[in-house]
Amino acid sequence: MIHREEMKATALFKMSMVIFSLITLVTAILTPMLVTRFYPLPPDSGSAWYFWQLASTTKAARMSYWLGFALHLTAAGWILFKGRQVKPEDKNGITKYNLMMYNVNIVFVLLHLLQTHIWYDGLAKDVPIWTSQGSVIVMLILILYLMIPVRGLFWGRKFAPPKKMLELVKRWHGPYISLALIYTFWFHPMDGNWGLLSGFIYMFLLFTQQNLFKTRIHYSKSWIVLLEFFVVIHGTLITVYKEMEIWPMFLFGFLVMFSHADAYLEAQACSCMVCPGRFYPFDTAGVWICPGIFPCV
Repeated sequence: MIHREEMKATALFKMSMVIFSLITLVTAILTPMLVTRFYPLPPDSGSAWYFWQLASTTKAARMSYWLGFALHLTAAGWILFKGRQVKPEDKNGITKYNLMMYNVNIVFVLLHLLQTHIWYDGLAKDVPIWTSQGSVIVMLILILYLMIPVRGLFWGRKFAPPKKMLELVKRWHGPYISLALIYTFWFHPMDGNWGLLSGFIYMFLLFTQQNLFKTRIHYSKSWIVLLEFFVVIHGTLITVYKEMEIWPMFLFGFLVMFSHADAYLEAQACSCMVCPGRFYPFDTAGVWICPGIFPCV
């Protein structure tokens, strides 16, 4: 863990990316141990069934994932509550609460990895699968709503959403998204197969965003677009891994959302003349014509 009070947001960003990359690698390397100890898992019984769970669980296992979730959420919620009242003195800097969030997320990610290797099961054992999926969908909707004044909702057409509603979403999107992230994180066991691992990579990117709340990078257009785009990758990979025939729905559905709405935030930072959406109805492919789409800041 790091304890330095003087640090730039860029340094914390790099630190988060490095440590989460290492955790991802360790998670993948340790996966054969999970397979040896806990597999085979119960057969998939349909869309309402969560595949990565054991046939039965124990009181100790149930206590481990509920306690881990509750403590993680409580710590992150307290940091957000205290941190939202403080601004970095340097526009490129951070506060002590950013460091605290970094440390909390790293500690609980490592604890969840340990918990998985001891008991395997996560919250999915006790709650419906749609609660995890639904929480992430609401998160994406909130981001779309927050970005309306900046990029519009469809094809870059801006309009003014109700002021009170926008203020409400701005005030509470942080606590809600923290709840959604931490709930979804503890919903899944930290199994390192490439389907689930794509989700944990996405989760770690979002934890990095959480670590950087109220910093310059948190509001970076390119960074936000990358976070929104990664759902295309994860949604597609997880359905392909499970050999589901509906994987094109996830791929092209999220691509359409990206090209019709998300990409216009990045288009504002692009210096090229050809930007996303200019070729509707071919804009799903046209989004890639802007060569500097992700490097732009």
